[in-house]
This record gives sequence, C-alpha cells and structure tokens, in this order.
Amino acid sequence: MSDQKKASSKESRKCFLVGPIGEDGSENRIHADWVAHIVERALDSHQIEIIRADRIPSPGQITAQIIDHVMNAELVVADLTFLNANAFYELGIRHAVQKPTIHVFRNDQSIPFDVADSRAIPISYSHPSDVGKAVRAIKSAADNVFSADHKVWSPVTGAIAFGSLSHSDEDKDRLLAQLVDRVDRIEHRDMERISSEQKVKALADLGREVSNLYRGAETLDWKESDRNSYISSVLNHHVLRKSGRSNATDSSEDDGGEQ
Repeated sequence: MSDQKKASSKESRKCFLVGPIGEDGSENRIHADWVAHIVERALDSHQIEIIRADRIPSPGQITAQIIDHVMNAELVVADLTFLNANAFYELGIRHAVQKPTIHVFRNDQSIPFDVADSRAIPISYSHPSDVGKAVRAIKSAADNVFSADHKVWSPVTGAIAFGSLSHSDEDKDRLLAQLVDRVDRIEHRDMERISSEQKVKALADLGREVSNLYRGAETLDWKESDRNSYISSVLNHHVLRKSGRSNATDSSEDDGGEQ
C-alpha cells in the first residue's frame, strides 16, 4: 500500500481516547500520555488516527467535538483510571450508541461494579516489559473489534437484551431472563471479602438456580434437545462473561518486553 493510500486510510478511521488528562506535568497528564503512547503502538497496524480531547485541532466548541468523536469514532479506548467523572460520562454515551469500546485501567486501581462486567485491560508502564504487555493486550482486543464477526456488548446492550427477554411473550425467554438475573446477583457479590461459609452458600445458590432451570424447562414441555440447547446457552452466557474478565488479566501478564 502506498504512503498516500495509508494516509487516506488512516484519516478515514478514528480512535478516540476517553479518560483523565489533567494539567501539564500532573500525574493525570503523565498517565494520559503513557496511555496514548501505548494505544498508538497497539493500533499502528490498523492504520487508524488516534485522537485525544486536548489534541483536537479543529476550532469549535470542545464539548460538542468530544461528544461527536465519542458517538462516531470507529473505536473508543476508555481509560477508567482515577474514576474521572467526565470519562464515565463519555463512556455512558458510547455505551448508549452501542459501538466498539476497549476499556483499560492502571493495574494498581479498581473499577466500579457498573462496568466490571465489561472486559477491562489492566495496564502498567513502570517497566518496559509492562508497556510491551499492555501494547499486546490492546492490540489483541483491537484485532477482535475489527474482525468481521465482532458483536458489540456493553451494559446498555445487555440491558436492552435482558429487557427484550423479560417482556417477551415466550415462556422460555422469560425463564432465561429470570435465570440470568439470579446468576448476576450471585456474580456481583464481593467474593474477595465474604467469608468461606458465604462463598459456599453463593455457590450452592448457583447450583440451585441450575437445578431450577432444568425443572423450569421441563414444565414447558420442550423436546430434550431444545431444553439442553437452552440450558447450554444460559451457562455459556455465564462462563463467557467470566472468561472475558479472566482473559483480559491473562493477556496482560504474558512475558515479553516492549516491542
């Protein structure tokens, strides 16, 4: 591909960086510059323009420009570090328009439960090898986002899907919604802080939900193959969400230095 075609391709696709920026020399700015550096390297092969709010060259109202990028960029990388209020406001807009988003956060911080179900990539820049890990993790996520079969998921799309199931005329859809709701309530308990007895109870609760699912499916007089397929879809939903969070952590812990 010629340099001119590469430039044209890069101009046609944009990645907007959402996150804390801060004043020159501040901890927030140093962090934001590291994130921008990591994202630029991670997305280099995708020929996409990286845009941050303080680097928008066009004149005009900055808030309107930011919202336009949040809504229309082909990709948003949302940095949840420092729990910046503006970042979460912009992330909420992005989730509402249901477009691809990669969530990242500095690995010495935690993120709110509202977005904990979304795969978030922990990053660090304390050592060159940490930078290399972050680059590879974000590149892997971007490769997935730009693949032909990628489907966007966010708390908003999940809520819309759950609402559709809950209000469906089909008994099996409403049963699925009930099970997902019950599993979610078990998932969102703080498993790190509760006692061993409470953990056992939570797992027992989940086991009972699966048993109830079998009994509930039987009352609908489905064929055995349909019932098994339905139960499998529910359990896969639970397992995939769990593995999504695990994979994000695993991908950041691979050995290797900065590339």
